[in-house]
Amino acid sequence: MGRDRRICEAKDGLGPSGEGLATCKSQSYTPAMDDAQFPRISHKEALIFDLLGSQECYGLELVRNSGGKLKRGTVYVTLQRMEEKGLIESHVKEKPSTESGIPRRMYRVTGHGAQVRQAYQAAVAVMAGAIGEGV
Repeated sequence: MGRDRRICEAKDGLGPSGEGLATCKSQSYTPAMDDAQFPRISHKEALIFDLLGSQECYGLELVRNSGGKLKRGTVYVTLQRMEEKGLIESHVKEKPSTESGIPRRMYRVTGHGAQVRQAYQAAVAVMAGAIGEGV
């Protein structure tokens, strides 16, 4: 899975406004991951892991259950990012013919996502212990 990153190099001299000069370009790269690493997850992703647990939920249900910690404007962006990382998966749940409205997209944690969540929780526990010990 390739990503773009911006590479900037400083040049000697100053620009017309006195600022330093640099040349920048975008470069595609693939993040390396060895056995000692696991994908980084944001605070919102960790919250979504906690809210999903082992059940299926739709986006607005996650917002409602978050007690104001998730907003409508960010939940779907975060869910999409998590799905791209392979942490969650989704499917469209058709409504019965007796109900009106659009079908809901349901989200659940994948096996890989459950492993990442466990690793994240273990890392948090270790850090909390280290902080408690004054290290």
